[in-house]
Amino acid sequence: MEELALAHVVLKDIITNDTHFQAAIKKIIIDHQNINRSIISALVGCELRHHLVFDLLISIHFPNLEKDDLYFALLLGLANNLFAKRVKRDEILKFILTFKEEFHSSLDDGSIINFFENIKDSSSLIPNNSSPLSIDFKAYRFNTPIWLVKMWQKHYGHAKTLKILKANQKSQKIACFVNLNYTNVDEVVKNENFHRYEGIDNVVIYDGKAPLRKNEFLRNFDVFTQKLAISDMLNQLNLPKVLDALIYAQDFSTLFGSFSALYKKENLHIELAVPSLENRMELLRIIKLNKLDNVHLFASNPSTLIAHLHDVYPYVFAIPYSSNFDAIRSQPDYLLHFKKENLDALIANQINLLEELANFVMEDGYLVYFVPTLSKKESSGLIKEFLAKHEEFKLELEKEYFPYDKFDTCFYFAKLKREKRHD
Repeated sequence: MEELALAHVVLKDIITNDTHFQAAIKKIIIDHQNINRSIISALVGCELRHHLVFDLLISIHFPNLEKDDLYFALLLGLANNLFAKRVKRDEILKFILTFKEEFHSSLDDGSIINFFENIKDSSSLIPNNSSPLSIDFKAYRFNTPIWLVKMWQKHYGHAKTLKILKANQKSQKIACFVNLNYTNVDEVVKNENFHRYEGIDNVVIYDGKAPLRKNEFLRNFDVFTQKLAISDMLNQLNLPKVLDALIYAQDFSTLFGSFSALYKKENLHIELAVPSLENRMELLRIIKLNKLDNVHLFASNPSTLIAHLHDVYPYVFAIPYSSNFDAIRSQPDYLLHFKKENLDALIANQINLLEELANFVMEDGYLVYFVPTLSKKESSGLIKEFLAKHEEFKLELEKEYFPYDKFDTCFYFAKLKREKRHD
């Protein structure tokens, strides 16, 4: 089967070259237009979602095996036989033994056959000597690096960590915000692929079988994807009817799209800053489509904002790069690429962004900070440190969201008020 061979190429590219899942798939699709992409995605996706324990099993049974073609074939064999089940077991075994003959002829065929016969279902994946209460067990059971399980247990305790890990195994709802300038919820839910989300105004859930990107409501900008927690945050912020704001968006966010959908264009006055205009065509599209003459999009580093801006604002929104652990459910290889050592640099950048943006908040104005993550170092802990240095700011509101709650999102936001000086 050609799809099996191509899945092998894709998996090897992701793990060896640190290529991202979708990018690796696109590489092979270009030259193989007639293949069944769903088989490749299923095989590779299942492997990535169980990679830690598959890697452990192979290292136990074949301790001298390097990460060569046989290793990747074994990974795909485990993924198919236990979860994906898209290729016949005999065909998978034949595929694996081909690599065994070419690269490891000294290995006995029986050792490969016995390996798969002894691992018949998911209950036999984790070694018996691992306690269900141990961090190692949780890491292998939920395909999450040990360092991250430790961090979550330190920040949130055992019970919440277990709920987070379980929730990360489930698909995330496809939530959409309805553009009130073009349509309304009643019109959208007439389409059988959408249903109303009770609890947040102007939000619907897409549960159609076809990709949302092909849906006419999305293509016409009648709806756009937005995490439930961001929609809830908008309700919590209690924003004014006329919004005069500075937004600095390092990470891509749908916040600006929400504003364009909620406000009449004459009531929206925004300086929208991004690190680079590259890959921000969606923002330009929103501005042009809605004829937002009072929105100024520009590129700047945080430290050079002063060269572009000559005013202070009632609302300043800080959207920094973050660990973005909310992506775990949508990107099967996310934790394979994200490294623990990245956190320190991210946090330093987040602190720097807050420090720079604080200069542009007017008295009685607000600084709003948010990150799609689960890490106190990037959320409440960071805000606490900022407030300790800036007595002029007071915490008015903060909220943390978890993937297991009704908003189905890893997310945190804080609303800080800059108080008037009393000379």
